[in-house]
Amino acid sequence: MKTKLSSIALLCAVATTAFSQGLAAPGPEHKLLAGLAGTWAAETKIWHQPGQPPMVLKGTMKNELILGGRFLRSHAKAGPVERLVIHGYDRRHKRYTTTGFDSGGTYSISTTGTYDAAKKTLTMRGKDEAPGGMTRVYEFVTRFIDKDRYVTEFYVSNKEGTKRFKMAESTAVRKRAKTE
Repeated sequence: MKTKLSSIALLCAVATTAFSQGLAAPGPEHKLLAGLAGTWAAETKIWHQPGQPPMVLKGTMKNELILGGRFLRSHAKAGPVERLVIHGYDRRHKRYTTTGFDSGGTYSISTTGTYDAAKKTLTMRGKDEAPGGMTRVYEFVTRFIDKDRYVTEFYVSNKEGTKRFKMAESTAVRKRAKTE
């Protein structure tokens, strides 16, 4: 019980500090995430092995801002694959964050990264232990073509970075509301 109370007190202290430093409210970096809100048509190419033709899936992605604009929830479905991703920007550490789940496993992938405004590119990296104990490094590179189109490439490599493989590429185009 004492440990629980200490944990709650620590959590309250961290939240109070973040609030008093103005870090609790969305910042200018959250505008990038807000621009992704809406419904998107997506085409995803997945390569299972280098040099092989990709499997192509078409589907829909619905993105919405949550928790007062602090995070973007993305729910996508393409063929048999369903995905839920939470995107954010951590003002304390000055990094974009992503945690994703999909129907291909019972685990999540978390990444952090930065946005290069000159290149209109968001690069996110993370690592995880794959089955068999091998460490895999993940990299998601999102290029913003315009306000209604972006492309995300997904790379995986070994921890040394010597074996890099493009596993997927997804092109998203904003769906427009039909007018009568």
